[in-house]
Amino acid sequence: MELRLSQFNGDRKKAFVEPLFHKDGKTPIRTVRISVTMSPETVVGIRDASGEVYKYYSLAGNHHVDIFENIDSGERRAELVPRFYAAQRNWKQADLGPEWRKLFSLCANDYVEFRGDDGELIVYRIQKMSGGGTVVIIGRPLEDARSEYVTGVVKQLQGKNLKNITRKLQVDPIGRLSTAGD
Repeated sequence: MELRLSQFNGDRKKAFVEPLFHKDGKTPIRTVRISVTMSPETVVGIRDASGEVYKYYSLAGNHHVDIFENIDSGERRAELVPRFYAAQRNWKQADLGPEWRKLFSLCANDYVEFRGDDGELIVYRIQKMSGGGTVVIIGRPLEDARSEYVTGVVKQLQGKNLKNITRKLQVDPIGRLSTAGD
């Protein structure tokens, strides 16, 4: 597989126009198993009754992001919740301490009101959330109907500008925006 790909400079379409055959030279290879090395941050170990890890599951993307605020300093922090943990009934998020309170959760397609640098309030629809060292929430203005990602139109909500999110919004059945109750 790797040899064939390297012969065509990594172009999968050109590399596999002609099928690969097994060692017998007659049987075409139709499917292959690809192994992926994953880091400990992207998988969770499943333990048996004795407490030993016997298999691993992928955390499988982000379900939502929780926004917390420090009561003393007013600092805001975003914590991603992977889909695997969101599906667990008894899972509790790590405690940040008594000085942190949860403001709200944001999922894809939720709406937030954001105060820009000029003081103007803009409504953004959350498009996606990603993590790593810092959590990045990407929001698109409500007035923008384009479905594709357009640089310069979307807003990256992270770090200090999380403070500029004034509230989470909900849309009623006839399209009116109001404050969400979570």
